[in-house]
Amino acid sequence: MKKVKIIVNYLLTFLLGISLTLLVLILILKYSIYNDKYLKRVLVKENYYNEVYNKALEEMKDYMISSGLEEEVLNDIFTSIDVKNDINNYIDNYYKGNKYDIDTSSIKDKLTSNINTYLKKNNVDVTNREELNLFVRDISDIYSKEIKAYNYLDKINNIFYKSYKMINKTLIADIVLCLILIIIKKFKISSSLLTCSLILLFIKISIYES
Repeated sequence: MKKVKIIVNYLLTFLLGISLTLLVLILILKYSIYNDKYLKRVLVKENYYNEVYNKALEEMKDYMISSGLEEEVLNDIFTSIDVKNDINNYIDNYYKGNKYDIDTSSIKDKLTSNINTYLKKNNVDVTNREELNLFVRDISDIYSKEIKAYNYLDKINNIFYKSYKMINKTLIADIVLCLILIIIKKFKISSSLLTCSLILLFIKISIYES
């Protein structure tokens, strides 16, 4: 009977340690990845908006090398503010489980206007307007893909949204389980806290190594 109690106590200690670990991980996720305001603060801190702006512009310049047009046609077709607004709108919709389509009509209009001005200034006639329209579309697509990280996040949108909606329910359930186990163990939780600390340390080391 004594051995059974010892085994049960070990099991409860381990289970409480796992539950506490899960509680810590859920709280970290809830106030980081699953918090859109936190994500936006990180993007500002890491200068992400400007990086996307520069990367999109650079990719457009690379794409148009073979077009025969000068880079001046890209002047002011979009701004860093446009990039920030579109990224934030994308994030807002992502956390709601909605698909967000980037409106590139303004970019197309400005680019078309710049091209027409450039052609007129240099007395160049375009015989194939369809190719020009295709070029405008491809340039606007580059912008859209950069904003949406080449649709990588869209691939996991359903999984993310479902887990996002479940995070609070999971948190409450785990808190209740922890309280029940703590009461059963009569508040003797030092061993469980040690187990929790070791598991978290192992997870941290594993993440850094990988």
